[in-house]
Amino acid sequence: MTLDKSSTESQRPGLSRRKLATGAAWAAPILAASAAVPAYAASTGDTAGSEYGLFVTTTCNGGFVGYTQSDDAAFDGPTSPQAYWANGGTYTPTMNVTSEGCVTGGAAKVGVGSYTPVTNSGTGSNGGYVSSTGFWFSVPTTAVKTGTGYVPGSKAVLEAGARFSTQVTVVVPTTSNWKWTLNNIALQRSNQKWTKALKGSMVDLKATAPYLGTENVAGTWSASVPTIKNNGDGTATFTGTITYTTSRDYTLTQSGSKYYGQVLIVPGVIEVFSGYGFKSFSLTSQVESATITYSGADVPNVRLNNELQTTSTIRKC
Repeated sequence: MTLDKSSTESQRPGLSRRKLATGAAWAAPILAASAAVPAYAASTGDTAGSEYGLFVTTTCNGGFVGYTQSDDAAFDGPTSPQAYWANGGTYTPTMNVTSEGCVTGGAAKVGVGSYTPVTNSGTGSNGGYVSSTGFWFSVPTTAVKTGTGYVPGSKAVLEAGARFSTQVTVVVPTTSNWKWTLNNIALQRSNQKWTKALKGSMVDLKATAPYLGTENVAGTWSASVPTIKNNGDGTATFTGTITYTTSRDYTLTQSGSKYYGQVLIVPGVIEVFSGYGFKSFSLTSQVESATITYSGADVPNVRLNNELQTTSTIRKC
């Protein structure tokens, strides 16, 4: 498969778009899954004065299925931290998708988990939510899950080496154009670069989100060839895991309206050409390990180990 560079690459430093289709590769690198990801019910949490959460969105837009860094669809969610938490602390973007996750329109999306309060859009728009997957955390607060009480000048430090993963599962036909992909993905992968370091600066996403101290933390995403299973019914299942590991401490300092920090687990685009007849597309994200320490307030440190997991799926019905 050859690398297909789109015009968006020049706008997003360090990122590339790759199509899983004839003559192309995975949109974001895929790490072979050595074992099933364990199931955990939690997708958001807090411990006495801290807030954090995990979000996942699957998207079918412009004839493709996958991540995008901005979200042009209409938004009807909360536009302030207070309104976000008054709404239960979650916002689930859903467009042209039935309750069973079936795509009913050309552009479709469904999101699950706990989204970064108010804004984590690639555009930085107030109340905008990016079609991606990621982990967010807050500075200390004296009034957890209210959108108030954030301690002035306090700090939350996400320690270097935090590791996050997203398992990608795509079911596609084994006939026509997909047959070439099934036979050649492992061979062609040798020509691809499947590891990339990102600075984690706002420039990486070209955003000025009003409530975010950062939209991504410096780190490296890496991956290897996915596993491919022939289901014997005319379909095959692609499975793999993308990992993102932070490379240095990130300090989130409360200042003005900056209350939250965020790590985008897959800071790119996964595309599966729907014209070839994809059957389903599923993303399962997990916090494998992360430590957050606090100062400026009496808040217990947070240490996550194989915790927080959520899955989002869309299907062709």
